[in-house]
Amino acid sequence: MIIWSKISDIIGRKAALITATTLFTIFSGACGGANTMDQLIIFRVFQGIGASGGAALTMLITYEIVPPEKIPLYGTFMSVSISMATVIGPLLGGGIVSGTIWRWVFYFK
Repeated sequence: MIIWSKISDIIGRKAALITATTLFTIFSGACGGANTMDQLIIFRVFQGIGASGGAALTMLITYEIVPPEKIPLYGTFMSVSISMATVIGPLLGGGIVSGTIWRWVFYFK
């Protein structure tokens, strides 16, 4: 996350966020199409790098855009969103996998 923040200082927030999102999306599809466990592990690492960039840059951009007096409110919104995703994500993933194959979890991201 710290590396993505530094990269965004160098190339700009928008370009870094687009790069992180593209990286996440491409390697999410690659995870779904992986033929071996080694491929899945490698693709998942790069997907995680993109995801960490998305998380870090979203917080960074939000705190730069929001007026200082509203930062606690928006911080609460982001914390609630992350908490809800942490609870609901595995439940939805389990529901998807119980009815189909595991690859669809990566295609829905």
